[in-house]
Amino acid sequence: MDFQHTEDRRMLADTLNRFIAEQYAFPVRDRIAQSADGFDRAMWRRFAELGAIGALFPEADGGFGGAGFDIAVVFECLGRGLVVEPFLGALLAGRALSLAGGDAHRDKLAALIDGSASAAFAHDEPGSHYELTT
Repeated sequence: MDFQHTEDRRMLADTLNRFIAEQYAFPVRDRIAQSADGFDRAMWRRFAELGAIGALFPEADGGFGGAGFDIAVVFECLGRGLVVEPFLGALLAGRALSLAGGDAHRDKLAALIDGSASAAFAHDEPGSHYELTT
């Protein structure tokens, strides 16, 4: 099995790492983390433009990745940069929409991938002592 990244994945990683280093320095990240929303919608859209959100989803869902390696490349870059934007929630909620939402929710998934929407994913865990209701 070949674990080498494709040229596309290397380019995505290089682009994300460069963007994070140049546009997402600690003072920017700190300001975003301290904000009322906890993330910056303009920065979220910038990450979408760079392909960071689309890489999390397969082409059938409107993305251009979705494979384990694609997700790993994105999350490695985000982790290295300590990015606070809600990528994990987007991945989990987006995959739930993809698998269970059907055609009625395709527009919501498209908005998530293009950065015009964000998503949260909540779950309950046995023994967590929190009641999760919707």
